[in-house]
Amino acid sequence: EEEEEEEEAAKPRGKATGKAKGKGKAKGKAKAKGKAKAKASGEEDAAAPKPKAKAKASLKSKIMADIGQRDIDEVLADAMKEVKACEEAIAAGEGDQKDIEAEIDQAKKAMEEASAKVEEATQKETLALEKLKA
Repeated sequence: EEEEEEEEAAKPRGKATGKAKGKGKAKGKAKAKGKAKAKASGEEDAAAPKPKAKAKASLKSKIMADIGQRDIDEVLADAMKEVKACEEAIAAGEGDQKDIEAEIDQAKKAMEEASAKVEEATQKETLALEKLKA
């Protein structure tokens, strides 16, 4: 009988209309109170707050800061030097890449020769085994 009463109590009451009042808000308020207490006690511990990160400067502002009061010809000469240095680095990298590719090709050829020798030795072994059985 008690089980039947519990089942009847568990049935839905009816259609809900309107907003829930205060059920979810209580948890938020309690958390906020706890944070406020922690903040008050934490103020003694945290003497220096974290510094804010500076926003990245735009390209134009970087260039203007770089140029400053210098002559335009001087700035262009510096830029050309940087471009040449970059091109030389690229050329050196491409040369290294070609050397590495040549080494890879040599290694592949050596591997193919070795695998051909292994295949040949396997065939000889197979023939010798067949002659031994016969």
